[in-house]
Amino acid sequence: MTFRRSNKTVASARGCAKRPDARRPKQAIFSIVDAGQRSRWPLQPAKASRVLLGCLKFIQYSLDTLLKLGTLVSTVGILLAVTIQAFSRLCLPSAPAWTEEAARFCFLFSVAFAAPLALRDQAFVRVDTLAHCLPAQVSRWLRPAIDLAIMVLMMLVSAASISFVQLGMGQQSPCLKVPMAWVHGALLLLSSMTAVYAGIEVYRDLRPGDSTEPHS
Repeated sequence: MTFRRSNKTVASARGCAKRPDARRPKQAIFSIVDAGQRSRWPLQPAKASRVLLGCLKFIQYSLDTLLKLGTLVSTVGILLAVTIQAFSRLCLPSAPAWTEEAARFCFLFSVAFAAPLALRDQAFVRVDTLAHCLPAQVSRWLRPAIDLAIMVLMMLVSAASISFVQLGMGQQSPCLKVPMAWVHGALLLLSSMTAVYAGIEVYRDLRPGDSTEPHS
């Protein structure tokens, strides 16, 4: 006995042969489409997070370099002003009046530049009596709480220092004739940069697996 296949059966069989995805389950087809859509994204989530972290590290490195340079220049300015003043008082009839003003201004900016770096390196004096008295689970959150309090306080000081800078507009120092808005800007620089570095320390304190050693 022989069986004959109809033309419709042969046509449907050929169509299935030409379209290999026709007999695949819908779930497999959808998974292929989803994989194709994911491949069109320029960055995968893990790679995007690495790129973002690299950008943040570059920004922090740039800020570190600027703050270190500002601290160096301000400290050298203090040394030069004090040296000229001491030499003038010992060897000259009178000392120039601008040296005292220059030393004071350089001291303000040296503190403004160095304070954020000191916060990053944990160079401030700390009293660990309270930390040792508390349980380990509580003391673990003490340092992030302190950094968060510093960040909030410095943000408030930054907002208040804007009016202080505006107060110095139109005024000049008596000897150097420096605009006082620049001098008052040292407080804005100090508070804003300290708030930024305190926020970075809060992120590092809460990040799992991070050490408690100073960050360089």
